[in-house]
Amino acid sequence: MSSFLGHLHPALVHLPIGIILLACLFEWLSHRAAYGYLAPAVRPAYGLGAISAILACTTGYLLAEGGGYDSETLDRHRWVGFATAVFSSVRFLAERSKAFLGLPKGIRILPSLTLLILISVGGHLGGTLTHGSGYLLEGAPAWVRYGLGEDKAAPSGIRVADVQEARVYDDLVARVLQEKCTGCHGMEKQKGGLRLDETARILTGGEHGKVLLSGDPGGSEMYRRAMLPLEDDDHMPPKGKPQLTAAETALLEWWIRTGHDFQKKVRDIPQTESDKTFLASLQTGTSSKNASSPSLLPVEEVEAAPASVLQTLRSLGVLVIPVDPSRNYLRVNFQNLERPADSVAALLSGIREQLLVLDLAGTDISDAGCSSLSELRNLRRLNLTDTRITDAGLSRLATLTELEELNLNGTEITGNALRSLASLKKLRSLYLFRTRVKAAEVDALAGAFPSTHIDTGNYRLPVLEGDTTEVTPPPKAK
Repeated sequence: MSSFLGHLHPALVHLPIGIILLACLFEWLSHRAAYGYLAPAVRPAYGLGAISAILACTTGYLLAEGGGYDSETLDRHRWVGFATAVFSSVRFLAERSKAFLGLPKGIRILPSLTLLILISVGGHLGGTLTHGSGYLLEGAPAWVRYGLGEDKAAPSGIRVADVQEARVYDDLVARVLQEKCTGCHGMEKQKGGLRLDETARILTGGEHGKVLLSGDPGGSEMYRRAMLPLEDDDHMPPKGKPQLTAAETALLEWWIRTGHDFQKKVRDIPQTESDKTFLASLQTGTSSKNASSPSLLPVEEVEAAPASVLQTLRSLGVLVIPVDPSRNYLRVNFQNLERPADSVAALLSGIREQLLVLDLAGTDISDAGCSSLSELRNLRRLNLTDTRITDAGLSRLATLTELEELNLNGTEITGNALRSLASLKKLRSLYLFRTRVKAAEVDALAGAFPSTHIDTGNYRLPVLEGDTTEVTPPPKAK
């Protein structure tokens, strides 16, 4: 019940603002002869304002019990609201005081001026709690921001001197989150119990669980919600707020896909050619309109995917989201699939022109399903981690001439079968951790795929001159 009453606060909080402002106006005007007839309305107006202020304070207190707000700002807002209720109540009672009514007009208006200040400050603090600290000046002209000491320009995207030397989180990702996300998920406000201003809190997630799934952008709420249609209620940032640029969404996708590291520099994280292109745009100042990698997003436009096909896929638990909100190209993830993957894969032919990224990791797709995948001629990225695909099914993927990235981790693929994909000249990244590819075959594969980064996952640290091993003999028996 308290939660329900607390949710009434946004509706009730505007009543005292309007009523008290009206009472102040009645009082000021009634001091002039032409508006003397308003004097009898002053006291009832202050009375209604006091009652509505008390109701707003009560529901606000209940709402705050649910958490999700910065405690310091919340305390200030709470005390200002309480003071507003007290002052409006005192002002209501003062209308019956002969001593107060006998004071000069200039002194009698002081309580109303105080109420005006309290309402203004309380409203600003309330806006800060719900929209973030920068909300008031977010859309203000530059000269207004400068005049108020806020000389920081409106967010214009990330720019770094040398992107490959930048730290991927501190210099890039954290700045995107600060500009576009922490207004609702920061220190002052934690919508859904989620904070995106600190590493530990990002990893913890919010009320609905984790927002990052390593290697799985489509299953990570942080990225998935950013890629939903703008009209979707779950789209983030909300409609009306500054949206992520194409380069920023590509950055988040790459960061999550490669394991969302919080320490490494950009140069130390695997990059496809398409990744390098959008990363370069963060350094050279490429227009955000064209910041998405041209090799991932084709130059040619395509028609929107049939709504009936999209509806069918989504009804089966398939996640379908746009690669770029302004284009018709799609990304598909089978993570929540409710049926055998082979049968559902056949439905992808209905969006073969639009489909660029397909994530089948952990599904039961087999060689039979690969026959359907062979029709996806525009596919750029394919993740088959921990699937049932074998050498026979792999050979059917040789028709995917636009493929740039192929993940075969955890499959039964052998080195001999991989040679059937040598015709994929655009393949830039090939992941073979936990496969049947032998270490002795890797060098031969490198020759067959000269332009491809082959990642087997078998990393070894070099022995440095400074490395030492101290051998301590066991203690002698006494």
